[in-house]
Amino acid sequence: MCGLIAGIGKVSLATLDKAVTTLTHRGPESSATWVSDNQSMFLGHTRLSIIGLDNGAQPISNADGNVHIVVNGEFYGYKDIRNRLLSEGVAFKTESDSVPRQRP
Repeated sequence: MCGLIAGIGKVSLATLDKAVTTLTHRGPESSATWVSDNQSMFLGHTRLSIIGLDNGAQPISNADGNVHIVVNGEFYGYKDIRNRLLSEGVAFKTESDSVPRQRP
């Protein structure tokens, strides 16, 4: 189980860090935050590492850096979807079940 926070509007980094810290019990292995360049949106995530142990940290971004997400839980059927996309030449950033694909 992971903990996540997301919002639209300005937030101080201290407030965002404090909010993420309160979620540590939901994901004790790691935590991270993301704030948009214009500081109008923010994400925070605490991680319970099960799949993609070495490289599945969140928030995560697509290859272009214009989409950012935090998710909680496994995408069912991700192995089959991943294998199909790999056969089509898609490159993945991680072994996680919840990381967006990179452009080929």
